[in-house]
Amino acid sequence: MSNFSKTKDSEDFDKTEWFVIILSLTTIPFIGWWALLPFFCALGWAGNRQEERKKSPLFREEPDWYKPRTPEDGIVGRRDNSWSRDDQPKTFEKPVVEEKILAITNHARRNLALRHGVITGLDKLDYEELTPFEEEGEGCYIVTFSQLNKSKEFAVFLDEDKTVIKTFCPHTDYNRNRTYFKKHTNLDNSLKDDMTKDLEFLQKVWLDKIA
Repeated sequence: MSNFSKTKDSEDFDKTEWFVIILSLTTIPFIGWWALLPFFCALGWAGNRQEERKKSPLFREEPDWYKPRTPEDGIVGRRDNSWSRDDQPKTFEKPVVEEKILAITNHARRNLALRHGVITGLDKLDYEELTPFEEEGEGCYIVTFSQLNKSKEFAVFLDEDKTVIKTFCPHTDYNRNRTYFKKHTNLDNSLKDDMTKDLEFLQKVWLDKIA
């Protein structure tokens, strides 16, 4: 064991230091109590050697909590590979895609028949995507409904939670919307909330006067 490794054994003097200390004790029968002088000198010399060893860069001081592993603690000198993160089964869960549903009000269905000539008895529609119709302001979106027409786009006003269709706009173009309301305002206002007129009547008005 290296003299520069601090263990229980290396805290004692080495063989050379013990030899000098014992040699100083052998002078007691010859010089009496004066032998204490070389004895203490030998102790001081041995202690100084210990301090010099501690200052050496080769000196290694183990912390108090350090305790070498023993065979009783388990396998020594071999890495325990009984568990590894790589051994765990890899599971890939598909992300849960929330189905988007838009409720369609009766008012919106009437506007759909009057402004597009489309009749539907659906209460709810799913949508593929929403694109803000910025020119018409907040709450207006352009959307494609596969249940109504797979290719046609509709401009709709939604509620704040984007779950209810409040009304269908006449067109997906701002200028064409303005033209529609300028030309058909009176007709549109008089029919869309007239509950005496059914959806077939509103569709016929669109075919005869608006389309």
